[in-house]
Amino acid sequence: MAAEFIIGGLAASGACFFTNPLEVAKTRMQLQGELVARGQHAVHYRNVVHAFYTIGRVDGLLALQKGLVPAVWYQFVMNGVRLGFYQRVQDMGLTKDRNGHVSVVRSVAAGAFSGGLGAAVASPLYMVSYSINSVCGVHMCSTSSTGGTLVNASAYRPYTHSISAYTSNHIRWPIFL
Repeated sequence: MAAEFIIGGLAASGACFFTNPLEVAKTRMQLQGELVARGQHAVHYRNVVHAFYTIGRVDGLLALQKGLVPAVWYQFVMNGVRLGFYQRVQDMGLTKDRNGHVSVVRSVAAGAFSGGLGAAVASPLYMVSYSINSVCGVHMCSTSSTGGTLVNASAYRPYTHSISAYTSNHIRWPIFL
């Protein structure tokens, strides 16, 4: 019974090592200029390739894997629950009609419920990963290109451990200061 949960979680966790740098770049690109009127913010990342280059140059190559630990756990929990629960529903025969044929409606309902359950259980881990991904280099945190405030490195505590970011009551993102 637990094998379905573990196998589903491990399959997705392996892929996370390759997709996490894309998640870091996406998060940084989404957040640049978030609190400033359109056209009033500095564009730090022009595209994904430039985001990779800039993050690697400013924060170091390991910054492309920021938030990896909670991201792996998120994928493990979400997909383990999603795939494991769906397999259990199938094993119980709930996706078949009275004649023993696979019902499309029941299969879709079981898939939707399994996916929603996995997402609900794993969403706190995604919040931790997103929080860690959003921390940027000190000079990249200006709020506007025409005189925004630069964040001093001592103004925030970088979160290097996922558990401290999750349990902290004062998660602060430099771009929001």
